[in-house]
Amino acid sequence: APGTGPKCPKCKTATHAKKTRNGNDYYFCGGCKGAWWPSREAAGKLGPKWDMRK
Repeated sequence: APGTGPKCPKCKTATHAKKTRNGNDYYFCGGCKGAWWPSREAAGKLGPKWDMRK
């Protein structure tokens, strides 16, 4: 199911608002499995892609 967050820049699916273990907000796209940081400039927009490689 699409989320309620901003649309993913890659596949245009609405993202899910989530939190990291440290309590930072991020958005996860169920469509392409991408994770995005929120934009620092504009509320409700996505910022850079989060590279989740461990």
